Amino acid sequence: MTDNMNVKNLVEGVYKGEIVLPDFQRSFVWEPEGVRELLVSVLGDYFIGVMLVLEIFKGDSPFALRLFEGVEKVNGAAKIQSIVKIILDGQQRTTALFYALYEPNIPLKGRKSAYKFYLDLEKALNGDWNDAVIGVNIRDKRRLKEINSKNLVIPFGYIKEPRKIVEIFKDHPRFSEIYELVDSFLKRHIYVIKLSKDVDLE
Repeated sequence: MTDNMNVKNLVEGVYKGEIVLPDFQRSFVWEPEGVRELLVSVLGDYFIGVMLVLEIFKGDSPFALRLFEGVEKVNGAAKIQSIVKIILDGQQRTTALFYALYEPNIPLKGRKSAYKFYLDLEKALNGDWNDAVIGVNIRDKRRLKEINSKNLVIPFGYIKEPRKIVEIFKDHPRFSEIYELVDSFLKRHIYVIKLSKDVDLE
């Protein structure tokens, strides 16, 4: 059975402990470019594959559960909820989206420091999706200073807070386009196949 989900529902569910992982899943293994390319795909509304989800009471779960990586870094009160969606296929994509939007201070694969992802609104408004998404190592102070000096470049962390976008850009001549761009990113459809609780785990 297919289920409706969007980027906003997905990352908020991860943050709240409503969307979790089976404990046997491997750790997050994407490098910065993998995260960046996923953001480009979502921004451009390209198909990013289907996720496989089992919705169940926590106590009925056939396996041990855990929160997604980075959740406890940004939500000290995070705990696994009583009714959960368990991501059986889609962990890396889900973690990448959560990482970009919630910015937990954890290194990506092969790196010693965390990365922060930015959206160049001017390039995105012109449909230049690839160059619109920028990943920066948080230790690269020169690059961060350069990016933060640009009025139309924002951290992906701002995207999850539409009020912040309104506050920053309400007087900008392209405000309605900027807001629509951000809103459409959050509402981007995630294709999910929801398994029945009675499905044979094999």
